[in-house]
Amino acid sequence: MIKIPFGKPIIDNKEKKILSKVLDSGIFVHGSKSKEFEKLFRKFTGAKDAITVSSCTAGMHLFYFSLNIGRGDEVIIPSQTHVATAHAVELTGAKPIFIDSEFPTGNIDINLIEKKIFKKTRH
Repeated sequence: MIKIPFGKPIIDNKEKKILSKVLDSGIFVHGSKSKEFEKLFRKFTGAKDAITVSSCTAGMHLFYFSLNIGRGDEVIIPSQTHVATAHAVELTGAKPIFIDSEFPTGNIDINLIEKKIFKKTRH
């Protein structure tokens, strides 16, 4: 059996020290490190605003909300993904439409997308 690791984080001692300070502070989200990152990210991207969120699900829900995606809409997502991808779509009231992945990359099969685009599909 082949064991394939799933997204193992690479964290060095410097990052561990920073994480320890955050954990010791008791403020895991929207603390000083989050504010520092938001400032650096705004500068890096040239964006007017940037905000950190507590999870990928929260981030996806936020961008779907900002695009006014909601009840009656359909959103195409890859079938090879974390369940949170579908949950974020469902939180808006929209329906996730799954597209199979290609072999061997595991990425969404772009050749199958067009067949799943209908009147309710948002882009």
